[in-house]
Amino acid sequence: MRILVVPDLHEPFSHPAAHDFLARVFREVRPDEVVCVGDEIDAHGWSRHERHPDAPGQGEELRQAVAKLRSLRKILGKHRRLRVCTSNHQNRHFRKAVRAGLPSAFLRDYREVIEAPSNWEWADRWVLDGIAFIHGEGYSGQNSALSAAQKQRCNTVIGHVHSWAAVQYHSNGINTIWGMNVGCLVDPASLAMNYAAKGANAQVLGCGVIDGGVPRFVPMSEGR
Repeated sequence: MRILVVPDLHEPFSHPAAHDFLARVFREVRPDEVVCVGDEIDAHGWSRHERHPDAPGQGEELRQAVAKLRSLRKILGKHRRLRVCTSNHQNRHFRKAVRAGLPSAFLRDYREVIEAPSNWEWADRWVLDGIAFIHGEGYSGQNSALSAAQKQRCNTVIGHVHSWAAVQYHSNGINTIWGMNVGCLVDPASLAMNYAAKGANAQVLGCGVIDGGVPRFVPMSEGR
């Protein structure tokens, strides 16, 4: 089985070259399955954190995000099933409603809001070919993917941790497992990412590919 792993995009704040890069990798890999590890939108405008005053308004941000996701759908093909991991940015609207005391019955379905097709599905965890795919919330640092694999007790793919991307293996003498962090495809210069501008570690851009159970991080290098 060949699997393409789409990392955190944080639409509409993805890197300007992100979609072209994904399209090229998709053509090269011709995956049997595609999994997005979450944070497909950023939801900067309705975060509990301070919103950058020069960022697009909430309505405009959503319109731009929907347009970007529509572009992603074209890359994958309109009939392509996409499995998406639930994530902390994707459910910001729900957490904000909870803080405001609004019952979920008052909220529109997330699929409807982002105009996603019926063949896009969300779950906390997906398991394909014996490999677990989760967003990675709760993990941090350069060993986050391997820590997640040890907790999941199987080979595991995560996103969420933008500053690290790698495949790490661990053996206990009986069996060997691996964890892969697929980085992200955000635009580091965007206002939504301004909070990380002075951090010690920058974002690592790329995506993940698994071919026959063998994981590989594909960096988005200059010119790709």
